[in-house]
Amino acid sequence: MSDEGIDVLVVEDDALNARLLTRFCRTLGHAPRVAQDGSAALTAIAKRVPDLVLLDLMLPLIDGFGVLTHLRSQPETAGLPVIMVTAVTEAETLARLVDLGADDIVGKPFRFKDLGARIDATLAARRFLADLGAPPSP
Repeated sequence: MSDEGIDVLVVEDDALNARLLTRFCRTLGHAPRVAQDGSAALTAIAKRVPDLVLLDLMLPLIDGFGVLTHLRSQPETAGLPVIMVTAVTEAETLARLVDLGADDIVGKPFRFKDLGARIDATLAARRFLADLGAPPSP
């Protein structure tokens, strides 16, 4: 996985947030695609596993918990980098996301500088593990 042209799946049901996230990913040189609900996200991932997922928590059909749980339960996506992008701030909910295997959590409203740094850090950590030959941990 190189940083240039990485495939980012933006899973966001709010059209404005989806547009903001995809435009931002493009400014980083990445190739974003969008799924507007959890079911569409799982279908998109089954067709082509992305390099990174930016996943909203509150989604129609299958929420972010369900998507994350499914991804971590499948061998081909267990190590897929997932950054949760959510307006939820309750400590219990955030702890549950970490327990389920979220790589990072970014609050809404997000600042682009912070989001970019977290994307970079998540990808760097996955590259480091790959270079060591270690399986990524969910």
